[in-house]
Amino acid sequence: NTTRIFVANAGDQENADCLRAYNVFYAGLDELHRFTLVSDPAAADLIVELHYEIDLGASVVSDGGRSGARQFRAVLIEPRTHTLVWSLTERTNYAVRQANRDKNLDSAIAALVTDFGTLVSSQPTPPANKSKAPR
Repeated sequence: NTTRIFVANAGDQENADCLRAYNVFYAGLDELHRFTLVSDPAAADLIVELHYEIDLGASVVSDGGRSGARQFRAVLIEPRTHTLVWSLTERTNYAVRQANRDKNLDSAIAALVTDFGTLVSSQPTPPANKSKAPR
C-alpha cells in the first residue's frame, strides 16, 4: 500500500524552465518507486506543489547584467485539511546559456527529489539543508 501523490505545477505554465523543472521533478519522484503518482488530487494521500520562484532581491551578476537567483520549492499539503505539512527549497543561479541553465536546474531538482525521498522515509530526522546561497 504505497502513498498516493498528486504533483501540482504551481509555476508559470508558459515558462520553459518551469515546465522542465516540473517534468524532471515528476520523473524523479516516479523513479523513487516508493509512491503512486495520481492524476486526481482528490485521490491523493499527499499533494506536492512545485513552485519555481525568482528572488529579485538576491540578484547575481551574470555577463554584466543582473538577474534574480532562482529557487524551486516543493510544498507538501495534506489534501483533506489543506494543511501545509512541510516545505523544501533548493536554490540555483540563473545562467545565460541554456545548457548551463538546464544543468543548474537538473542539479537543483535532483537535490529536491532526494530531500523529498528522505523526508517521507521512515527516518526520524529531516533532510539536511544542502542548498547553496547564490554567489
